[in-house]
Amino acid sequence: MIGSWFRIFVMLTLESVTAFSLGLMAVLVFLNVILRYFFSSGFPVAEELSRLLFVWIVFLGAILAALERKNIAYLGLLRRLPPAIRAILVIVGALILLVFGGMFLYGGWLQTQINLDNRYPLLGLPYALLYLSATIFGLGLIVIVLTNVWAALRHRDLGLLAIAEGENELELEITEEERKVQRK
Repeated sequence: MIGSWFRIFVMLTLESVTAFSLGLMAVLVFLNVILRYFFSSGFPVAEELSRLLFVWIVFLGAILAALERKNIAYLGLLRRLPPAIRAILVIVGALILLVFGGMFLYGGWLQTQINLDNRYPLLGLPYALLYLSATIFGLGLIVIVLTNVWAALRHRDLGLLAIAEGENELELEITEEERKVQRK
């Protein structure tokens, strides 16, 4: 119960931050275009801030997609495989995601530390904020993958297809009779 409330809170927070960032970025870019077109001047801070916001939107959106299980998956192949092979492939996929999440976490953290003293010329903010987004993404991806694997193992879902699809396992099980009815 607490897990579902926490998941909803995290999802709403990510959606809100991403939507606010996207809105702010759109306003800044639009304002900059209007200023350049009509007044032959610009708002230089808007360019730096828009770039920074865009990177954060991409990484937070990727976390949100993984959290909602809406990321790209190889579902057509998984549905046609026997449960044992399906389980192996999903576990291998989870391991690959953990490796990539670890790479983002480690590399992003190193770049964050390296760029603490480097600053944006106009904003005055450290470049570390840019690379911190990769660190947050790596950590979020690792936590999400581990949570999904733990849930699959706890519910004894040996097929593990629910991890890949994000759907209810009962919806995925189609009996032979239902298949015959669907073909007609």
